Amino acid sequence: MLETVARAAASPAAAVLRRFVTDAGAEWDDLLLAAASAPVVDGFGHYLHGVASLRSRDGYRLVAVSDLPFPHNPHRCDLYPAFQAILESQRCWRGRLPKLVWPLVPVLRQPAGEQWDRKVGEARHSDCAFHSWDMTAATRGAQEVLRTVSDAHWTEDGVRVAAQRVAPTHLKGVVSLLIDPITWDGGARVSNGQHRICAARHGGTTHLLVAGPA
Repeated sequence: MLETVARAAASPAAAVLRRFVTDAGAEWDDLLLAAASAPVVDGFGHYLHGVASLRSRDGYRLVAVSDLPFPHNPHRCDLYPAFQAILESQRCWRGRLPKLVWPLVPVLRQPAGEQWDRKVGEARHSDCAFHSWDMTAATRGAQEVLRTVSDAHWTEDGVRVAAQRVAPTHLKGVVSLLIDPITWDGGARVSNGQHRICAARHGGTTHLLVAGPA
């Protein structure tokens, strides 16, 4: 199914999916679900393939975790209700008060994602599968794969084989960073990867490999 979806031609439909990704905070699992339940027409799959796929070597870059956005819709986390509560509180206050005084209200001084991120840290969140990954080691492994795999073997299978060789104990993280990359264009949101960024931030990782224009 993925190959069929990925071959779809680009069209204005891709813009619809782009809004779905950014506004709904969807990640790869959600995109696959959408692709499976919708007709493969126009450019629907074209954008899917662009979000989560192996890039060319120059399609990756190392960025400071501190520069990456906070989550905008961490819907796959079991602490998501706390995020929703912050959003609801913000909506309530904004509905009651004129915009001029919003900076005086503590819950309105920071984006919901940044406030929620503090709660994750306070909870010492270890139940999330991503938080069990060593993102520092995964980033080092992904960089080693980038450095050592030849152009002829720069395929998903080639990357998986190399990841198994250079970082067998961090295989999931390495493969994730290269084949299902954190996708960020430098803006206020990532298109893919907000949960891994959260895990990296709270795991003490200083830099992550991401895909997208600098």
